[in-house]
Formats: sequence, structure tokens, C-alpha cells
Amino acid sequence: MKKYFDDNWQEPIKLLTYLYVESNNSGVEQAIITIQPAFELLFWLLFVEQLKCLSKESVEKLNASDKLRLLFSHLQIPLQLPEPPEQYFIEELTKLSKSENLPDCSACLTAVRNQIIHPKRKDENTPILKYSNRTFFEATLLSLWYSELALLKIFDYQGTYANRLRKNRHDTDYDRLPWAK
Repeated sequence: MKKYFDDNWQEPIKLLTYLYVESNNSGVEQAIITIQPAFELLFWLLFVEQLKCLSKESVEKLNASDKLRLLFSHLQIPLQLPEPPEQYFIEELTKLSKSENLPDCSACLTAVRNQIIHPKRKDENTPILKYSNRTFFEATLLSLWYSELALLKIFDYQGTYANRLRKNRHDTDYDRLPWAK
């Protein structure tokens, strides 16, 4: 509530929450597209307006994966895909990361999003959307996981949470937050 009653955060919190809810209620491709503006807004609020460590011009020079990398690092959310991958819904993203030499989750999410936003063929034998439906599904889960953790972090939540990436999770299974004291 402290953030909500801060004049600089009230309207953005409403929009961030709206984008999160819409992403949860969308198809996988739409969720990936819808959550990206939330990450961009949060990045701007933190690095340009709150911390004042980046200028408008410097932000425009950063690519999407670098913005995500900076945002997630600042929020103390892990950048690496969880290990071991068979315990999480990320098998296809793990393969994608290795096959395309993508260094972390921010690069994976950006690659999948770019496939939807900027589709193109390498050659006429290549499908226009080269990733599988499963890859899009996993990228959606990962995007929603990042948005949940980002919101929890900016709200200064310190408890446990239900990790949507974990397979075979029961109602009583909760994880500690990466930044929890």
C-alpha cells in the first residue's frame, strides 16, 4: 500500500497490475506481448525516475534483453533458468538457450517475443514462427513468473510464494523469495 499511495507510483501500479491480470487471462502469444510493456514501464520507473541512473537517451540505446537483465538484476530475481530443468516447466526454453547460445532468461524471453513481434523466415523452408507451441507456453509462464516476482519485490513482500514454474506443485508447496531475509 505504501507504493500505491505514492503519487509517482499510483497510476503505474494500476497499469502494471492490469497488464499482469490481462497476461494471465490471455492466450500464450498475447500474454508474452502484453507483459513486455509492464517490464518496460517498471524499468523506466526504477532506472530513470526513481534511481535517476539512466537518461532517456541511454535507455533508448539499450536493447530489450539488456533492459530485462538490468531490471531483473536490480530486483534480485535470478537471471539463469532454474536447475534442474526437469523440476520446472522450462525444458524447451533450456534447449532454446543452449541451441541459440542465449545467456540467460532475459535473452530467452526477448528471442521468443521477437519471434511473435518481428516474424521472419531465414529461408523459404523455415517456418515463420520457428519456436514450438511448448516454447511459447514456457515463455509465457516464465514471463508471468518474472512479473509476479517484480510486483512482489516493488511491494517489498518478504514471505513465501507459490512458484508457477515448479512442476507437481501442491497447494502446500511454497518457495522463498530470492531476496527474502
